[in-house]
Amino acid sequence: MLADLGYDYGPTFQGLRSLWRRGEELFVEAALPDSVSDASGFGLHPALLDSVLHAVVMASDSDGGGVMLPFAWSEVLPHAVGASVVRARIRPIESGTGAVAIEVADISGPRC
Repeated sequence: MLADLGYDYGPTFQGLRSLWRRGEELFVEAALPDSVSDASGFGLHPALLDSVLHAVVMASDSDGGGVMLPFAWSEVLPHAVGASVVRARIRPIESGTGAVAIEVADISGPRC
């Protein structure tokens, strides 16, 4: 589905495992492939974060008129490092803008 919208990813960036919705909230599980051995070198591995963000595109009501890319981050607070599997909650924060709040936790519970 993502390739049809103009997103083309290699295997490291195809970690979205599960996506479900409750109202406007999205819940995600994403994992790095076994071939990635350097997760401990990152607060949150870029490929893992990108896989979480795929949920926003997949759940979008957009007609696919353009590629969505995050361009501004605020209030990023890492609490752990090195996760290879995460769960995330994504919720809109400004209606109609595409702005979202994302909370990410590793599978043991503490936020990443």
